[in-house]
Amino acid sequence: MFFGKDESKSLDVYRIDERTGLPQFLNSYETDIIQYFSRFSVSPDQKHLYVGAGNTHKEIVVFDLNESTGDMTKIQEIERIGNSITSRYLIVSADGKNIYKADGRDDERVLQFTRDQQSGMLHYQRDYDFKSKGLESHFFFSDRNTDFIYGLHSFGDGDAIHVMKRDHITGNLSYSESIYDRGKTNRLNGVFQMCFSKDNRYVYASGMWDGALNIFKNPHSRKTVDNTPIVPEPVEISQNNELPQNSGSTQVDRPVASSPNVSSCTGDEIAGKQLNTYYSALAAEDNDISRLNRAFELLEGKCMKVVQVAALAYLFKSEYQRLQFVKFTSYFLHDPGNKLILADLFQYENMRTEVSQL
Repeated sequence: MFFGKDESKSLDVYRIDERTGLPQFLNSYETDIIQYFSRFSVSPDQKHLYVGAGNTHKEIVVFDLNESTGDMTKIQEIERIGNSITSRYLIVSADGKNIYKADGRDDERVLQFTRDQQSGMLHYQRDYDFKSKGLESHFFFSDRNTDFIYGLHSFGDGDAIHVMKRDHITGNLSYSESIYDRGKTNRLNGVFQMCFSKDNRYVYASGMWDGALNIFKNPHSRKTVDNTPIVPEPVEISQNNELPQNSGSTQVDRPVASSPNVSSCTGDEIAGKQLNTYYSALAAEDNDISRLNRAFELLEGKCMKVVQVAALAYLFKSEYQRLQFVKFTSYFLHDPGNKLILADLFQYENMRTEVSQL
C-alpha cells in the first residue's frame, strides 16, 4: 500500500498483513525529481511504480519496487515528448503490456508506451491526437481489463465522458464515442470520478455539481480476465544416464540452451542502500569520463541486477560512454538472462545491436 500527497516529495510504503488486514510501515521514499507524489500507478505484478506528473521536467519516471523491503530504485526517466504540458494521469494496462498517458495543454492527446514486463521499463510507441474531436480529458480511467479507456472532461463547458477502445492484442486505441452533459445524460456536470462493476458490465460516473451518480451499461465489455502469470510445474530430471535399449535417438523432455548466459558475478547481490551509495558517488562526478572511471573502481566484481545497471546507466549523458558502462557491468550481472533489456537504453540502432550481442 502506498501513500502520497499533494506538495510532498515523499511516498510512504506499507505492507498489508494478510491475516489481520493491518498496514505495516516499511519505509518512506523521497526524491527531488518528483515535486509531489499525489498521482502514481503500480504495475499489475506490483514490482514497478510509475509517476506521470509531479515533476516539471520528465514525462514519466519509473521505479523498481523491492517486494521484501519496500525500497524504491529509480530505473528510468522518460523525457518530455514535444512541448506539451505534462499530465499527472496515466494508466497501466491490466495485462502489463502498455502504459497510456493523457497529455497536451488541454489533455487532448494520449501517449502510448510499450512496457517490458520483466524490467518494467518503457518505450515510447505512438500518440493519438484527439484535438479535432475536442476530447479534452482532465481525468483518465479504464475498466478492469483496460478494454475501454475513459477520458473525463470536467472543467469549463462541455462536461463529457470520452470513450476509447483498446485492442488487447496490439494495445492500440481507437475512438469509440462521447457522452455529453446534455439530453438524456444531462447529469454529468462535474464528472470527476469513475468506477466499474466486478464484471465490467456497469460503469458508474459521478456528476458532482448535479449531485448525481450516473450508471451506464456497456454491452461490449468482457468479464474480468485473470492476468496472473502461470507458473509451470517443475520438471523431474532423471538421474539415470543409461539410454533405453533399441532406441535410435535420445528423448529430450525440455529444450536445453545451446549457449547459456555466463556471468562473472561471484559475490553478494548489491542491496538497495548500497546502490543508492553508488548512485550518489557516480552522480557527483563532473563528467561522463570521470564517472565511467569511477564506476570501474566501485563496481568491478559486484553482483548487479539488470534493473540496477539501467538505473545507473541513465547517469551517463553520452550514449557512447553509457555503452562502455553497460559493456563493463554486463560481466557481473546477477541475472544475465535479462541482459537483452539493456538495449532499450539506447536510441542508436548500432548500439542496440551491440548490446544485444553481449
